[in-house]
Amino acid sequence: MANGTPQTPAPPPRRPPPPPPAQPVSIVGIYVPFYDEDIIANAVQRNTYGLWTGGSGSLTAFYTSSTQSGSTGKYYYDVYNIDPSASTSEKQFAVAYGHIDGGGYTSSVYGDYPTKAIYYQYRNTLLDPSDTYFTFAGSYNSNDIFVINFQRSRYKQKIDPGNWELTLTGASGSFHFIDDSNGIDDTTATIASVYSIVSGSLDVANATSSIKTAATAEPSGGVGLFYPARGIMVFNPRALVDKIGAPLTTGSATECFSTSSIYSTDNARLFLSTFQSGSSFYARSEESVNSTHYFCRAKNKANNFSTNPSFYTSSGYFRHRSMNYDPQVYITTVGLYNEGNELVAVAKLSQPYLKNFEREALIKVKLDF
Repeated sequence: MANGTPQTPAPPPRRPPPPPPAQPVSIVGIYVPFYDEDIIANAVQRNTYGLWTGGSGSLTAFYTSSTQSGSTGKYYYDVYNIDPSASTSEKQFAVAYGHIDGGGYTSSVYGDYPTKAIYYQYRNTLLDPSDTYFTFAGSYNSNDIFVINFQRSRYKQKIDPGNWELTLTGASGSFHFIDDSNGIDDTTATIASVYSIVSGSLDVANATSSIKTAATAEPSGGVGLFYPARGIMVFNPRALVDKIGAPLTTGSATECFSTSSIYSTDNARLFLSTFQSGSSFYARSEESVNSTHYFCRAKNKANNFSTNPSFYTSSGYFRHRSMNYDPQVYITTVGLYNEGNELVAVAKLSQPYLKNFEREALIKVKLDF
């Protein structure tokens, strides 16, 4: 008491308001349906790759194995990028010579006709059953063929048409060969697609080619046939003899090295020698990838909860009260389900993405076929 004035007692301290009741976790929106605008199907992307070892588009050295001559040499020769005795050498392609009557190779074994086997093998593989001969442009039926068969692991879907150039060299000079697919849309090419091999040049920088001599203008028929999806090139020996000269003029010139029976010339190796003199084979493979794009949309009010046991208590409440009315989750994975809610594909994000009621997410999932 001071100055005789009674003093009012102080009010009791206020208690903090009780916390809001814990908010039950709502597992809503785990499965979100796709609508037409969320899916882009059948998107085709065309990719090309260097055909040779290491993804290189240019091959300038051509090696064979000295041990192959005594084994498969009478049928074909494998060609390597470096000396095959080196552990890092890899096969690039094979060369072969075939003759419909077995000409062009001498064998001490009666009935052994390796060149005949080669001709019939490729005839059965590449031609219709009714075709007896390889027919080049100008309706020229050839009794014999040179073949380049690319290592299957080198080309994806096919050799890229219009994007290769082979240089062959002989006594008459160096000649550049391409195919006549320039300007042709080859996206619908099938396993049976075939183009003519012609004289011409390739502009590597712009991936365009220029034909010098059309296939039908060759005096001895077209230079060859190119089967991109099979990774095979078949050459007309008669046309190459006329253009290149030696070493291909060894033996009879009326029909490459053989008019009737058997010559002892190793024709496949003679053909390969024109590569080694030319020292240039540029080529690329091609692959068309079909893709489907799924746009997965996580809107602000969806996908803000988790089924992870650490997220909630056994009573169904948030384990951490700080998440009441403001849950914080991180999207790490997107799963694609079929109509029976069976998981058919999974996509992982490069890093977790924070998601809450104030954030939305648009995640594009790309499936390649």
